[in-house]
Amino acid sequence: MDNILQIIEIHKYRTYLCNLLGKDIDFEMSARIWIKKYAELWRLRHPIEKDNGNEQVTETKVVLSSE
Repeated sequence: MDNILQIIEIHKYRTYLCNLLGKDIDFEMSARIWIKKYAELWRLRHPIEKDNGNEQVTETKVVLSSE
């Protein structure tokens, strides 16, 4: 996803948050939340692979929220 698409998605997410909470949310705060969620999804699709001697161990470091 390029930067322009990220900005568009963050604007959409900000609108969603503002409507959900009923108050104005700062764009930077919306961006931080969106990036954190995007990173969680990225880690689910691209797990970290460690080389453990002859074996490769795949681990995923994500704690999913209740949403």
